[in-house]
Amino acid sequence: MSTTKIKFLQTSPSLCGSSIFIVAKRYPNDAPHLEGLISELRNNHIFVYIVAHSSPSGGTNPSAMFEVSSKTNGFCIFGPIFFKDSSSEIYISSIAFIQHPYQVASKNVRVTGSGSQSLSVKTYSRPIPYTTEQLIMFITFLGHPRDGSVKSLNYAMTDPNGKVIASGPFQPVLQRNDTLCYEIPVVVNNIIEYTLTVNYEYEKDREGYLELRFYSYDYKIGYWLPFDN
Repeated sequence: MSTTKIKFLQTSPSLCGSSIFIVAKRYPNDAPHLEGLISELRNNHIFVYIVAHSSPSGGTNPSAMFEVSSKTNGFCIFGPIFFKDSSSEIYISSIAFIQHPYQVASKNVRVTGSGSQSLSVKTYSRPIPYTTEQLIMFITFLGHPRDGSVKSLNYAMTDPNGKVIASGPFQPVLQRNDTLCYEIPVVVNNIIEYTLTVNYEYEKDREGYLELRFYSYDYKIGYWLPFDN
């Protein structure tokens, strides 16, 4: 890793809270010294978001891109990149993400086999109480391109009374060739803590990695979310 990159981050305080967007056709090769870069990105609370082609033109190390994005509370999507195609799921989700820039909940977890993971998602009061707002939910489920290891994936969002306000299988996602799930659940505009539960099943002994993220259209939570790893 170039010391110039570290120096740039250390001497550019205006970068704090920035988001970096990367579209990658080629993967890195060896990337043995990511710790320093990740540390500086974290110190500046810089989110790294990567969309990487599932059929790269070169390079052998997709995990390096995933590691940098995941450890900065960003995310990394692997899939075919058709940004010029307005029907592309990655195109549509990218536009939706840009319109919801404020992260309000985040969790990373390494998983194997089958099970479930949950994440608390708190909503906040805006000027008109008890109206509704839209959060955008991003879930990625592999740290590399698709390899057939994911058998099923579904989710449910419940309110404090256990009422399901949004749910569904991600079957259409599993029929595509990318590693992204996204939904835009409608939630109450008030101080309420919802619970997201993701149920997953991978082939036996195959490992997955869930990145769970929620973003708001206009609400800044006022503090930095902790890093999971």
